[in-house]
Amino acid sequence: MTRITTTENLHYLTTSPWNIPSVRHVRDRDPLLITVSGNYNLGKSAFMRRLGARLFLQDNYTILIDESSFRHLHHPYGLREAEANFFSFIIHMMAQRDILIKSWLNCGFNVIIERSFTEDMMLSKLLNGESLLSDSETALHTSLHDSYVSTNRKSDCVFYFNYPAERSKTNHEVAVSSGQIPTFFCGGINREEWFSARHRLYQDFHQNLLSEGVTVIEHNYDCYEDALLSNFMHRFF
Repeated sequence: MTRITTTENLHYLTTSPWNIPSVRHVRDRDPLLITVSGNYNLGKSAFMRRLGARLFLQDNYTILIDESSFRHLHHPYGLREAEANFFSFIIHMMAQRDILIKSWLNCGFNVIIERSFTEDMMLSKLLNGESLLSDSETALHTSLHDSYVSTNRKSDCVFYFNYPAERSKTNHEVAVSSGQIPTFFCGGINREEWFSARHRLYQDFHQNLLSEGVTVIEHNYDCYEDALLSNFMHRFF
């Protein structure tokens, strides 16, 4: 059972997100929901830590939630180990994401989270395209996705890592060859096609965010992270 804690004895940038506080922090404004989105192996986790440290200096009621927080304990590397359970794995991720976002926002904490419900749905579509999920399974994921999106607030800001598919593929191969991570590709999936297909979905995702009026800060080859962080702080504080 997860130990319930109070706000006095945790540093929320290093604690497990499942140590949800037992008291609500009363604040003079709504907490922020910040999403860090983008394809695989682009440095999102490292950037999240920089963003969290910067925001924590301004407002220490801030929690970091990366994807490892809501993967099943039997699949710590996510998709790489879930080959026999893709359908349930995605449902589990969506449910855990929902619980953590709502719990921490309700406690009055800023939430910085890796990816979104829509990105979970992207995974279902890609696996369906590889015949690793059936149409009925992806249809159920779509229904769950729509339900979760309708009952959660939109992100106040999305940091979108906008890089070519080739960069994700190259970084992935370097990480695998150096032993940092196991490869997540299974069966007959073609890596080149997988990263390219995911990149195309992300282009649509980016355009949809802009059309919905969501604040998007783009991380790309032309950016300096210090400038991105300063831009964010200027907008919201």
